[in-house]
Amino acid sequence: MSIADKYTNMANSLRIEENEDKEKIEMLKRKITDAKRVQENALKDIDNIKNDARRKYRAEMTKIQDDFQNALYEEYGVKNHPKREKMYSKAWERGHSFGYAQVESEFSEIVELVSD
Repeated sequence: MSIADKYTNMANSLRIEENEDKEKIEMLKRKITDAKRVQENALKDIDNIKNDARRKYRAEMTKIQDDFQNALYEEYGVKNHPKREKMYSKAWERGHSFGYAQVESEFSEIVELVSD
């Protein structure tokens, strides 16, 4: 037998240990699937936490704005005025981009116009 034949036979006799490797591969695939499931659940949890925080923020902001609005009505003596909400709405529209102080300033001017 030639040297080439000897090494050809040796190379041809090699077999991949498929059974052992298949089991390892399947185990790793299951781990990947499990990891994806864990990641998906974690992302859902993160979304829920963020959504809860946003809801809490909006509720607190709404309360602050409602309290501010009622404080203006009280301060400027228009608590029972039939157009108080319209006055506030116009003041909010004109001034909220610049903060509560500007809204109050706008509200004050509107009340002054309505009072005269």
